[in-house]
Amino acid sequence: MESKLMKFLFDFLPFVVFFIVYVMYDFFTATAALIVASLLQLGIYWCKYRKVEKMLLFSVALIVVFGGTTIIFQDEDILKWKTTVFSFVTAAVFFLSHFIGKRVLLQRIFSHFPIPSKVCRFWNMAWVLFLTFIGILNLFIAYHYSTKIWIYFKLFGFLGLTIVFLSIQAVALAKHLPKDKFPG
Repeated sequence: MESKLMKFLFDFLPFVVFFIVYVMYDFFTATAALIVASLLQLGIYWCKYRKVEKMLLFSVALIVVFGGTTIIFQDEDILKWKTTVFSFVTAAVFFLSHFIGKRVLLQRIFSHFPIPSKVCRFWNMAWVLFLTFIGILNLFIAYHYSTKIWIYFKLFGFLGLTIVFLSIQAVALAKHLPKDKFPG
């Protein structure tokens, strides 16, 4: 079984490619590399699983549209919006799951674990707030700092914030898992 950490790192790989190419060349070359790396990532997922997760497909579609438009118009700001659009749409999906269906999105994700509904609803709303915060923070950094700072913060800052958030959530949710399946 593939570890969640390895999957998370693989999901982040196209932006690492973007970062390396940006350091070596420029923003627009890096954007082209991001598009290619994202499409390759999508192809690898398809070859390995014969299906593609909706979030990955949505993310790659945004990268192709925002990245392609960035290259065509030679405007860095267009690609900078991708993170905010992705965050806001994902936050909306988490939020709307409170009103659509019997279970919130987090309950559907963790359907194999006996986590109480109230706990899942709390953490589902925490995702809404976290993703909204990330989207707003992205725009703040994009419009108040240089492109270089935005790129470094996107790689290290957003990754760090996400790891901290996921770690807090994992510790909180672990309390609700059966002790015989997860010793510790």
